[in-house]
Amino acid sequence: MAVRSGSAASRPLAALISQGVVAGSSLVLQFIAFKQLGASGLGSFSLLFGILITVNSMQSGWIGDSLTVLDRFEPGFRRALIHSQFAAVGLVFVVTTGLAIPFGGIDQTTAILFGLASVAWVIEETMRRLLIARREFWKLVVNDVAFAVGSFGLVGVVIMSGTQFTLETLVLALFSGAIVAIGVGITQLPSIELSRGTLGASRMRELSSFAFWRAAQIGLRPGSQAVVRFIVVAAASRELLGQLELARLLLAPVLTAVSGAGVYLLPTYAAQAQQGARFRPAVPFAMLSVAGIAAAYGVAALATRGLLTDLFRIESGAVTIAALLSWTLYSVGYGAGIPPGNAMVATGRSRTAFNIRCLDAAIGIALASGIAIGASVDYVPAGLALGTAVGAVLLFRALHGPQASVTALPAPAGGGVVVEKYLGGPQAPVTTDVLDQQADTAPWIWAPAQAMLLTTATARWNAPRRLPEPMVPTGRSGRPTPTEDLPRRARPTLQGRLLWIFPLVMIVSTEYKVRRRSIDAALSGTIDPLIAVELIIFGIMGAWALWRLAPTRPRLTPLLVTMWGYILTTSASALYSSFPLLGLARAVQLVIIGLVIHLLATEGTAKSIMKLLHGWIILMSVSILIGLAYVAPTTNAQIGRFTWLSVHSVTAGSMLAVSVCVLFGLWLQAGVRVVVGTPLPWSRNVYAFLLAFQLVFLLMTRTRGSIGGAFIALGIMAWVWSGNRMKPQLLLGGVIAGGALVLAFGQAILTFLTRGESADEIGTFNRRTEIWALAWESFLSRPLHGLGFTSAKGVFFDETGLGGAHNALINVMIDVGLLGLLWWTLMIGATIVVLNRQWAHHLVSPTSPGGAGTARADHLIMMGIFVATLINSVTTEGLGAGVNVSAIWWFVPIAWLTILSRPALRR
Repeated sequence: MAVRSGSAASRPLAALISQGVVAGSSLVLQFIAFKQLGASGLGSFSLLFGILITVNSMQSGWIGDSLTVLDRFEPGFRRALIHSQFAAVGLVFVVTTGLAIPFGGIDQTTAILFGLASVAWVIEETMRRLLIARREFWKLVVNDVAFAVGSFGLVGVVIMSGTQFTLETLVLALFSGAIVAIGVGITQLPSIELSRGTLGASRMRELSSFAFWRAAQIGLRPGSQAVVRFIVVAAASRELLGQLELARLLLAPVLTAVSGAGVYLLPTYAAQAQQGARFRPAVPFAMLSVAGIAAAYGVAALATRGLLTDLFRIESGAVTIAALLSWTLYSVGYGAGIPPGNAMVATGRSRTAFNIRCLDAAIGIALASGIAIGASVDYVPAGLALGTAVGAVLLFRALHGPQASVTALPAPAGGGVVVEKYLGGPQAPVTTDVLDQQADTAPWIWAPAQAMLLTTATARWNAPRRLPEPMVPTGRSGRPTPTEDLPRRARPTLQGRLLWIFPLVMIVSTEYKVRRRSIDAALSGTIDPLIAVELIIFGIMGAWALWRLAPTRPRLTPLLVTMWGYILTTSASALYSSFPLLGLARAVQLVIIGLVIHLLATEGTAKSIMKLLHGWIILMSVSILIGLAYVAPTTNAQIGRFTWLSVHSVTAGSMLAVSVCVLFGLWLQAGVRVVVGTPLPWSRNVYAFLLAFQLVFLLMTRTRGSIGGAFIALGIMAWVWSGNRMKPQLLLGGVIAGGALVLAFGQAILTFLTRGESADEIGTFNRRTEIWALAWESFLSRPLHGLGFTSAKGVFFDETGLGGAHNALINVMIDVGLLGLLWWTLMIGATIVVLNRQWAHHLVSPTSPGGAGTARADHLIMMGIFVATLINSVTTEGLGAGVNVSAIWWFVPIAWLTILSRPALRR
């Protein structure tokens, strides 16, 4: 239903008023929380409100923006939107209820009420977005006023009746306001918007190709703020968070105005983009206007700080100048990024906008977290501000990049949506392919299904600066050529050629120590110069990996999905860890490891793996030489066991076990002549010498788990590699050699492996069984979510004097509970399944290239690494600790298998 044209001039005002009512309602509720419950109560309510805003924003990005940009009456899209709404209701209830208990600090009853309030919010938000899509902004104002009346009415009744005011009261106020707004929305919207309508075959895939990136993008801003709030609580207190939120509330009017500009600009720019018109207001002008308004209000708020605190009866010390200034900087950066971001979404470039927002959020969270931990909480918003400023600049540059004109492409199979692609240069038909579509080098515009050809949107305001890169040719079948499976950039950059070295750098910075820290210092999360260097190295690698991945479309395989499921679940558990600072630091490192491994999987080649393997062999050989020259003074059970620097002998044994498996596989491959494959850089004698050399020092570590795992892995590798003729000879030779060694050196071997320990110590695995009994009791206390990442490192120390669970499975159970254990076991199972399938198919052919010469040798080495590490993890946390050499060498084969699965390598 069209709105009267005479109301067009008042639409911006109505959009601003609407956003003002929404933000004002939230502002008043938070002031009520401060007045009734104090700064600590405001901090708790802010945590809950942050969860609510994050899930609501993501739902709004998926459904709300799709209602605005896509044709919501097209039968296929309409079915997909209805399905999405039903799914959103269920997911929102589960997620918000589940997060409210550990993070909000509330009981189960209040958490369930909060889940119901969240469901009502997302339903009411869908009605708001329908009004926005219809551009009926004055009706939107009525709907938002209804929410304010419903929520404040319940609060007023509670206060006037003298009933005790609690956090549950505020949750009920959110629920009450949403229910009233839903009722008003039903009366305002025409039946055509609320009815089921004509439904066709679901076009969920086409909907999600637009909506996924927009939902993720729009959820980044509130999500990053929610994460920072949790970090502030962990590093400081709920009371300090409440004071920081109080300063933000004084700047809420300008944040309202900034958000109101976004509410108006998105549908306006979307309509102009569909008509092929210039953006009005122009994006640069809108950026300067919104940022200028934010800066002016911030200056006014700083000048009238005393009047504002007196007006709201707030203690002057509760709102500092530093906090106001920090929030002012944030509002300026946030406002400047809204116009180019909405313009990108209006032209269908939601994926590109999401990539930039990811970088924006990562920078903001990293800086804000560092400030919260190491400096004053008042400056935390300044860290977020720098991230928003970077995002605004990158969005503006991307909007004015080389993709400026539009060329029509054929409609996808199934009809309905006609897409057009922005390409730099003249508007002429071009040849495209799946590879170019996946690379996201250009945006997509979605048009109504009834249109046979979308109006050409020339975007004259956005002239191309350079010609596009040449397209990758396709074959007769229309499928991309094997270059689809090569790295995205045609010319390998220096970073691409050095991709193999970053896993080694992560291992060195994490595991190589030149001093021994006490367990108390480690658990407290204190940062000394060496820890600072480690974090800086990881930060550089994380920024580099994110920068490389940001412009690309994520390529997800089942292996990578399970890896990220485990990484994200484990990292999130750090928010409620028993040792929050240590947990948060390790969580950030774990995510960075995932980014580097993902980049290796998507941009790495067989040559990258070959360099990584040989670099690891060199690193281990140099480490042995360093250990012969210097080992830090050892005590207790470490005396007489080989290692280097201040590295624990168990860690040294884990490293050498992996290296021995790599060398054995390369030695076997070096003895095979192949016609096609990657030649190994060293002769077979070199591999044999280094294998014997490192095997001797592996034995000298006297780490029984590593030694046992390595020898079992070598036996399995030899058995699998040998042909049917050789298997009987190998079995007979192994039995004879083993029996001879036992008869000749049995007592010496037994003495060597027992390390002078008593029978009781050996029977309890050096008190490991005692730890496992305590671990089981801890697990039963919180079986679903666990105690939080890194908790297992110290929760048993007082009772046993040992740090860690000393078993990978138990370590995961304690840290992340059943939820993390599910992803962990899925990752193990997926690795085994993929490894077995690839081994069983034609990748095992001697002519298939690989990182170890042939794919057959690759799979053999990965099999050995997996077996050795898994056996070693029976008595060490290894695979279950997340950030250590064993876990990294588990993630590396995931990238390795992904590389080997590419069709180009199979061909």
